[in-house]
Amino acid sequence: MMFPQRLKELTLSSCGFSWDEISTIDTLHNLEVLNILFGAFTGRKWTVGAGGFLNLRLLKMEHSSIKHWNMSVDSCPCMEKLVVRWCHKLEENPTSFGSMPSLQKIEVRGCCPSTRKSVVNIRNMQRDNSDFRVIIYLN
Repeated sequence: MMFPQRLKELTLSSCGFSWDEISTIDTLHNLEVLNILFGAFTGRKWTVGAGGFLNLRLLKMEHSSIKHWNMSVDSCPCMEKLVVRWCHKLEENPTSFGSMPSLQKIEVRGCCPSTRKSVVNIRNMQRDNSDFRVIIYLN
């Protein structure tokens, strides 16, 4: 997969890429918005390595079959908003979100109880960040 290096926003849906292939995207240094929608990536595990997604501000993941998601504390340093919707198999959000001072909001909808619990843990880790908000929808 190849994308223009100046790309600022990207929406992927029904592509069926492997999570390993997302490494092509995390090197797009101008990318600010990434929407990973229904079937964009297949597989159960996504690992974001150090230095990935340097300017990403918004990450939206919907209808993904992902189960495990790991993220280096050095990735996504500009992240402001995370939206995770209808990712029923996802066991938890990475705890590294708890140490991101730029993070302002996490929204979770239609995810399993352990995912919702992980967001509450992240909120507790972010207690010194007065701009940080969590929204959890049960349906």
